[in-house]
Amino acid sequence: MVSKLTALGLAAVATLAASAWAAAAETPRAAAAAPTAPQADFDHDGKADIAIGAAGATVGGGAGAGYVSIVYGDGATATFSQNTAGVPGAAEANDHFGGTVVPVDLDGDSYTDLVVGSPGEHIGQVQAGMLIVLWGGPDGLGKATAVDTGAKSGGSVGSVVTAGDFDGDGRPGLALSGPWAVRFLNGIGRDGKPAKDSLMPVFDDEGAVNVRDLSSGDVNGDGITDLVLTVTDQEESDSWRSALYVGGKAGLTRVGSLIGANGKRLNGQHTAIGDVNHDGYGDIVVGHGEFSDSDWSRPEVKGGGVGVAYGGPQGLSSTLTPVWINQDSAGVPGVSEQADGMGTGLAVADTDGDGYADVLAGVPGEDFDGLTDAGAVLLLKGGPKGLTGSGAKVFSQNSAGVPGVAEKGDALGESTALGGRLVVGAPAENAGDGSAWALNLSGNSAAYSPGSFGAPATKAGFGGAVAGG
Repeated sequence: MVSKLTALGLAAVATLAASAWAAAAETPRAAAAAPTAPQADFDHDGKADIAIGAAGATVGGGAGAGYVSIVYGDGATATFSQNTAGVPGAAEANDHFGGTVVPVDLDGDSYTDLVVGSPGEHIGQVQAGMLIVLWGGPDGLGKATAVDTGAKSGGSVGSVVTAGDFDGDGRPGLALSGPWAVRFLNGIGRDGKPAKDSLMPVFDDEGAVNVRDLSSGDVNGDGITDLVLTVTDQEESDSWRSALYVGGKAGLTRVGSLIGANGKRLNGQHTAIGDVNHDGYGDIVVGHGEFSDSDWSRPEVKGGGVGVAYGGPQGLSSTLTPVWINQDSAGVPGVSEQADGMGTGLAVADTDGDGYADVLAGVPGEDFDGLTDAGAVLLLKGGPKGLTGSGAKVFSQNSAGVPGVAEKGDALGESTALGGRLVVGAPAENAGDGSAWALNLSGNSAAYSPGSFGAPATKAGFGGAVAGG
């Protein structure tokens, strides 16, 4: 709790964070909450585009330099690396360009831009990380700019990034993780310099913590983006917990931790935000794909699970009880088994235009047809009662209409994105070369691999990050 930290303690946390970064009762509403993330439409032709990261790829002789491939809505493709003309930097070993891909219209020109994380980027001999914006335009993504993040060392900038209008000024900015803090960059211009750069130290009753995941959306329905932080203790890497911070003109305010019906933290490794019950408030969806020793007595997360904390005017609903859903829940295909990893890949959006956001949950450890860790994804439907197992669907490479054939160790579902299509990554496919899919619920699904773009394949981890739909 904040009350356990003295003013001197808060100042110390703030100083540590800044120096480490530089040196290292609700009434339903008629309108649905803002979507979790902007639709990726880089050329503004009205057709959704897809971005696929391959952070492990060898480029220019540098293993793990990485690249990003784009599939436009009209079928055209493109690939970008730091050896692409106009992209800042140079492809070097272990830069991991493409480790994160975040679509957002940063400059308000109606063309979606793509923020690409390169968390392994070095400054001199020290790992600092880097963000690069590929700017959208009539011909798609083209000009690129390195963002001035203030990173000097130790921050792995670009490993965790989300976008949103957290201060309500009408223009989205970026939130990114740093040592014991979240950095906010607002008003990023084509020169890469933000008009505003602020640092928010992150702490809870355990003191300073590591930021492991960030997600953004409008939870309290006020039109300003809110932020969910997922953190762990510095000593215990499996001590996952998430908290909601609501956005506002004066900045972000901590509402509190996500608490389940049993009074325990609604904890998991990843979160996403969407209005699954169509009441005008974004709901916080938690993916608990990683099993830890503390989970042995928790049947709701056996084999992984998806939790929901419902939103309301104060941020978290005071009337709707949080829920957990796993493969033992009524209507959900399959059976919960240890190491299934349900919720490892997590995305939230309305797939069918009914006003209710749906949840796509990866199950990369799913076994079937005698195949170990072949992987699958579950589509859980939102509705008037919120998220339930009713109408849930499962997809694997052995499903009708899905290209490819399921094989042992493919781990389909490590990454997901959701729009009108289900975008799914399997970076372990083909001995680590990787693949990705765009599954269209009405047919015409497509599969992509490095060969689809004439890009380097060996151990590329293609599909390790996906966006769009």
